[in-house]
Amino acid sequence: MGESGSGKYEGLKMEQFSLTKIFIEQLKAEALTQKQYLPVPAFSAKERKPKKVSARIERSKKDFFFFDKTYFPKEMYFDGYAPPNKMHKEMVKAVKKPGVHIFFGPRKHGKTVTEKKLLIWLLLNGIYDIAGIYSETLPKASNFLKDIILIITQNDRLLHDYQPEFTEANADQFTLKVRSKHVPGGLKFCAAFSEGRSVRGYTRMFGRPQILFGDDIETLESSFAEQAVDMRINKLTEAYHSCAENAVFIISANDFLTQCALHRIRLEYEEGLLSKDWHVNVFKAWDNKPLWPQRYPAKSESELKSLLKPKSEADWQANFQQNPIPPEGFFFKSEHYKEYDRLPDDARGVIYCDPNLAKKAKGDTTAIVGLTYSPKKDQYFVVDAICKSFADSNELLNTVLQMKTDYSQRILGIAFDGNVTQESTWSNFIKNWCRIHKMPFPLIEFKRYHVDDLAKNCQIAFTEGRILFPKNFAKSKNGERFLGQLFGFSGKKANKADDAPDALICAFEYIHERRIVRYTKPMVKTVKDYYTPF
Repeated sequence: MGESGSGKYEGLKMEQFSLTKIFIEQLKAEALTQKQYLPVPAFSAKERKPKKVSARIERSKKDFFFFDKTYFPKEMYFDGYAPPNKMHKEMVKAVKKPGVHIFFGPRKHGKTVTEKKLLIWLLLNGIYDIAGIYSETLPKASNFLKDIILIITQNDRLLHDYQPEFTEANADQFTLKVRSKHVPGGLKFCAAFSEGRSVRGYTRMFGRPQILFGDDIETLESSFAEQAVDMRINKLTEAYHSCAENAVFIISANDFLTQCALHRIRLEYEEGLLSKDWHVNVFKAWDNKPLWPQRYPAKSESELKSLLKPKSEADWQANFQQNPIPPEGFFFKSEHYKEYDRLPDDARGVIYCDPNLAKKAKGDTTAIVGLTYSPKKDQYFVVDAICKSFADSNELLNTVLQMKTDYSQRILGIAFDGNVTQESTWSNFIKNWCRIHKMPFPLIEFKRYHVDDLAKNCQIAFTEGRILFPKNFAKSKNGERFLGQLFGFSGKKANKADDAPDALICAFEYIHERRIVRYTKPMVKTVKDYYTPF
């Protein structure tokens, strides 16, 4: 039985099984479909001559934008073509500068597309031999990898000039050989990495990755618990340190949430806490003009909003302006925000601060508010408001003292939050400051206000347009941070960043407690009995 069975298949030959071959065939089939939607006109017979090919490749090695224009013509773009903007040009410069380069840029502005074209340029021209794609999850990185293969295999111009051949291609990595005699020999490698698949230990031949491209590092689906964010930052750091010496890590992102890892890195960078290898670049959709005027020819911010169609002001600030703010709360509405040009001569007031020292690399903020009242105007004027991270008690005290000095004739009192252990802790900090500077610090009162109980009074004045801020306050980085917290305030129980509204509400209470608010109009008193009024 066994013999007859074996004889039955004796004349048949088993074909060699190759996953790489199957994967390539699948990609070719997809590429044929893609070509119907992304036509890339082939070079003319004249342009296909060896001298022309040699000249194109030699120029492409030195000039990414020539490579981009030559091999990715306008016909390839679904939504139409627009020349590169300032952000794209900075990304091109960064790929040859060792270090971590984070690019915060608005949605719909070509960050990911630029990364893909840069990776193809770097590999095909032999600028780098080993590269990687890093995303939050492996499927996202694999999709990026798959797009690179598709773009190369469907592009007649790239195929003609560079003669690329994939010797290995799957969802995790590919190996590419460029057969053109104008490109340095050797294989080119690219792999997909994620939080679950570490760069650590990844080598090809004798080398480690020379460049990584980070995309979709964080999304709204990510966990923003403190432990998860810490782990995400550690994973990014590990990925960079697992690369070759003088490696480059390009990360494109939206600064969409104050709790996210990349926002924390941005705060550390702005505070000077990061090493010189880390660089953060912030590009807003509108910064007195559109970032990409060729694609979005808007003459005003409101006109640009109508073109980009953000869902809300919070969406606009976070995903397009790189100024993450929480969804607008119900205490302080942005439509009631007002500014003043000149501070009235009779304005007098107080400084209030809820002191909080940020743990290193946490980016927690402290708000300091100088609030004054003008009897003639019957309005409240914020002379200054600060919302930033302080890592040192002396720095915070110096900031409070500077505000007091700047408005010395107007500030009649200073108060700190004294809840829990604040009073004893900061009393010691103040004593230490006095010993260092050999001078007394202005008197500070410690208050134990309950913000939710007092918020209504401040809210009414703000809604009536009687609390005004300095001119152009909203346009400053500090002002954006302060107002973002103020407009998003929904009460202490909401557990959001609330240092700014806390300080304003408590300053409003303190200025009344000090009896600085005096009404110039006499109050009308009804006397029922003229002869016995009391």
